[in-house]
Amino acid sequence: MRNDMKATLYYLMLDYRFSFIVFWSIMCATLVGFVLIGSIIPDVTIYIWIAVITLIFSSISGFHMTRETFSFCVKMGLTRNQYLLGAGLFTLVLALAMSVMHLLIQSVYSYLVQLIGLDGLTLYSIFNIVNISETWYNELAIVALLNFIFVSVGFLFGTIFYRFGLIGGLSSVAVLLFLVMVPAFRDLMADLLIASEGGRSSVQLLPLTLAALVAFLPNWALLRRASTFTARTR
Repeated sequence: MRNDMKATLYYLMLDYRFSFIVFWSIMCATLVGFVLIGSIIPDVTIYIWIAVITLIFSSISGFHMTRETFSFCVKMGLTRNQYLLGAGLFTLVLALAMSVMHLLIQSVYSYLVQLIGLDGLTLYSIFNIVNISETWYNELAIVALLNFIFVSVGFLFGTIFYRFGLIGGLSSVAVLLFLVMVPAFRDLMADLLIASEGGRSSVQLLPLTLAALVAFLPNWALLRRASTFTARTR
């Protein structure tokens, strides 16, 4: 069991290593480009929020996970439960890696911007939307949890597309968009995840952690009897 988990985790890390490196290389190149623009055009105003961009990458990575890795891992001898456990561990590792890289690059970039004196570059962080102690471990934990949620949600939708094809996948996306547009649903999610007291708001880590788990668990029901062929090829 342990060897199977190590093999699964190693395979997934190798499979995503290239895209991870490319993403952060493009991110660094883009940030350098912003510095050059800010130096050449003093009056320019650029707003940068690295955390949001990492969430987009995480959701795309999760979406492609089932289609790219499930069939191969099962054919190589893993049970579906072992695959899901390995995918869950990898999701956690990827979320932590994204959070660590985000914190490192954001800290270095913020220092360089202040050192050069580029007032037109505004760097946003999680502390701009929630009033919590501005410590590195708070930011690391929250960004990691958010990335875990987005990888899990992407993984869930990728699994739905894998099992039920284009019609089932688009139907699930339509349902999600409908829920997001319902004010009562948005208010409920805000009340569950954000606590307000005395004019200050703070993210509730326990509900956020539960939301991350809830986003991942439906994959077990969808994949435990899934074929090794996608819906469009069956």
